[in-house]
Amino acid sequence: MKIIIKNKRGLHNYQVIKRYEAGIELTGGEVKSIRNKKVQFSSSSYIYFKDNQVYLIGLEVENYSFNTNLNHNSKREKKLLMHKNEIKKMEHEKKTNGVTYVPSILYFNKKSLIKIEICQVKGLKKQDKREQKKKMDTKKLIKNYT
Repeated sequence: MKIIIKNKRGLHNYQVIKRYEAGIELTGGEVKSIRNKKVQFSSSSYIYFKDNQVYLIGLEVENYSFNTNLNHNSKREKKLLMHKNEIKKMEHEKKTNGVTYVPSILYFNKKSLIKIEICQVKGLKKQDKREQKKKMDTKKLIKNYT
């Protein structure tokens, strides 16, 4: 797994419950731009469901410089490719448990296909954020001494 980009800002306010893997429907110019790492997550990137399909909003892919006539919209919504059973399960959990789905990592898998990792998350309270920060600080201190 070769990581292209991580969404650190998007996961800052959430507790990760579960992770899913999905493919992305891209155009040729978008694939070439992603291979050149001309991609970024916006701070408000999220996943939504519509007509038993999953869509990603907030993945900004720059136009490929050598693409002449078929430039894409860099902020368009991208369809995610997943099994229908997974989609139904995710949609049901969102309605019943009130969870949110946030993209976390964009990467190449072993076959050089572009995949995205989706995290099922629940919001953190301010007190939980403080505890999480304390744990991270102690891990850093321990790592520096060993």
